Amino acid sequence: MVYVEMKLHIDYKVAGGKMLRIDVEIEGAIIKDIRLAGDFFIYPEEAILLIEKSLKGVEKKQVAKRLNSMLKEKNIKIIGFKPQDLKEAIERI
Repeated sequence: MVYVEMKLHIDYKVAGGKMLRIDVEIEGAIIKDIRLAGDFFIYPEEAILLIEKSLKGVEKKQVAKRLNSMLKEKNIKIIGFKPQDLKEAIERI
């Protein structure tokens, strides 16, 4: 089986007006690397690095599940987007 590796930039407008900017490297359906930015808030702020790290190696369709798990486990709060928004943005690829 042949997998194509893609590096993409996604601008995704979340319902309610927030912008989610994603730089993602995908091989097949697996996230190899991801960087998140936009006009949302994450508490604690350094948790963004934990979130990005936790999504590496995850299948695109499992993004929301993994993110929900991470938020509960580490008591991380996100204001401006939901895990499902991130999944929908990445699945558009």
